[in-house]
Amino acid sequence: MTIEDDHSRSQELEALAAIYADELNLSPGKYAGSITIPIEPASPVTVTFTSPKSDEPEMLTVSHLPPMVMRFVLPEGYPEDVPPVVKLECRWLATADVDRVQLGLVRLWDETRDQSIYTYAEHVRDSGSTLFSSPSATPSHALSLTFGPSQYQLRDTFLSYDSSATAKSFNNTSFACSICLTNHKGSACQRLSACGHVFCKACLEDYYGVCIEEGMVSQVRCVDCLSSIKKGCAPSTTAKSEWEYLQDYSVPPSELVGVLSPEKIQRYKDMAKKHHFDADPTTIYCPRPSCNTPLPPSKDSEGMIDKLGVCPSCGYTFCTLCRETYHGPVEACKYNPANTASGGLVQDYLSADPTAQKLMERRYGQRVLHRLVALYEDEQLALRWLRDNSTPCPTCAVPVEKSMGCNHMICGRCGTHFCFLCGAYLVSRNPYGHYNVVGQGCYGRLFEGLTEEDERRLNEGAMVVVEE
Repeated sequence: MTIEDDHSRSQELEALAAIYADELNLSPGKYAGSITIPIEPASPVTVTFTSPKSDEPEMLTVSHLPPMVMRFVLPEGYPEDVPPVVKLECRWLATADVDRVQLGLVRLWDETRDQSIYTYAEHVRDSGSTLFSSPSATPSHALSLTFGPSQYQLRDTFLSYDSSATAKSFNNTSFACSICLTNHKGSACQRLSACGHVFCKACLEDYYGVCIEEGMVSQVRCVDCLSSIKKGCAPSTTAKSEWEYLQDYSVPPSELVGVLSPEKIQRYKDMAKKHHFDADPTTIYCPRPSCNTPLPPSKDSEGMIDKLGVCPSCGYTFCTLCRETYHGPVEACKYNPANTASGGLVQDYLSADPTAQKLMERRYGQRVLHRLVALYEDEQLALRWLRDNSTPCPTCAVPVEKSMGCNHMICGRCGTHFCFLCGAYLVSRNPYGHYNVVGQGCYGRLFEGLTEEDERRLNEGAMVVVEE
């Protein structure tokens, strides 16, 4: 061993440390170490795994493959007289392929008899990538890998390494933000998974933060995609509506972590959920005014909307059609004009166009709507008849029909004296004074509307008043 050998080996280790700062691992006090060499295929590789618990293969597509490890020792006499001792390790690559790469290293030292670890490492890098460069390079690895059940544990290795290598590559790359028109390192940017567009986190924080604060949940989308659809040049708009296109390019809450505060992300989740329910015509809301929680309708075994609704918030059990307390599958829903569900539903159905009516029939059932409409029409006829043929009591509002006699009425429920013509209260001690005041609307009209039978009975001194 000469001083020159030690100096040469020390120099090489220093050079390797400068070149492979993150990949080099040196053994303290020895001229030895290891270099982690990534395998970077020219195009994504399909990796197929077969689980021991299932015969169905699982296919993954990765852009980065787990690295090889090149362990080396610089012996005495290196580099002029003795080659370095090198061993390649790779858990997932076929042994024949590893041996083929390692055999190619010996001739590299023979050609120069000089410092060669850097040359070895780059040769391993190029050889590993070449294995997956094209289908014709190595037929046994035609841009794909297949592992049996005994190697299923490698699945997590491939996934985690591809994820970390992709993130590292992204963080070290510069991107132009189309919002602020400035270049930023990937570590300060966010890539949107739906479309792949990249923006700086500062711009997304400002833009999405304002959208969420102002309640514009539909604008929490990719800015470039929004711009494209507004210009009419989005590729999917020919086959999809604007809302469907924007849904395809929505930003999931998980991608906002690291961009927005947890409070804003939660507000975005709540608003997106409400927006989804509001846009769905089949959404049902709890009829309790203090609750009004939305819930999607469930279907029964026949595919019809289940009439039983249970509010997930307050636990109230109600009929999803009439919104009254649940009355079971046997009892029919009752039309109630005071009920905003059944009364408002009929009004909406009658005023809707044919397309909207079909949608409502699909949601509530055609027979249910037609029955409610029939009840509504009967109710309107009854109300019209009462309006034309009766007068409500001014005290208890019970409709009173006059079958015969004069216009002085006495309510059969509460005993109130009132005028059948105008509904005014009458003084029980002198009810007929109301008809003797000159200038009033009912002056001289006590016997207005008498039939011939009434007049005959009046002449006979018999007057009968029937109230209901």
